[in-house]
Amino acid sequence: MKYFLPLLLLSNLALADVHPFEIEGMTCGGCVKNLTKAVCKEGLYTKCDVSVGHLTITTKEGQKLNPDEIKKQVEAAGYKISNPSAK
Repeated sequence: MKYFLPLLLLSNLALADVHPFEIEGMTCGGCVKNLTKAVCKEGLYTKCDVSVGHLTITTKEGQKLNPDEIKKQVEAAGYKISNPSAK
């Protein structure tokens, strides 16, 4: 029984899609905080990680990510996606 929960969590992550984006214009921790606030809405994604120059979104099982919407949110925060062909 003690292995059931980790296996369940891993199986859900296996069904999720990971969407990496390279971000231009980020230089510091304040930029990370700003982009996190703009894109990583609580409960919207399984995981949303921001670091200087990078944004990685892991969608929930079956969830579709709209790259145009992510682009709008990134640009509204004052940055630019430098890899437009990202998933």
